[in-house]
Amino acid sequence: MNVESRLEAALTRRELLFSITDAFRLVNGKGDGMEGLILEKYGRHFLSQIFNPEWIEYKTLLTSFIRRQFNGVYFIVKDRSRSGAAGPDAFKSFYWIQDSPSRT
Repeated sequence: MNVESRLEAALTRRELLFSITDAFRLVNGKGDGMEGLILEKYGRHFLSQIFNPEWIEYKTLLTSFIRRQFNGVYFIVKDRSRSGAAGPDAFKSFYWIQDSPSRT
C-alpha cells in the first residue's frame, strides 16, 4: 500500500473544502483506500481514530504529512483497534504532535 499517494489523493478530493471550512474529515477509511484509518482536520489540529493496529507503524509518515501539508501543531491518535473498543476506557490515546496545546 502506498500510503503517501493515498493521502495525497484524499487531500486532492477535498481541495474545494479549503475555501469553505478548516474542519473536515480528511481520510474516511475504506472510502479513501485506507481501511481502519480516520483522519480529521480542525484548523492546524488533527484527530485520528485507528481501527487497525497496523496504522501505528505509519506514525512517522502520518505526522510528516500533517506537518508538511498543513503545518500541523497538534495530532492526537485514538487507538480503537481492540475488539469492542466503544467505551471511553476501551481505547488508548497518543499525542503524535504536541507543538501547541489543544484548547477546550
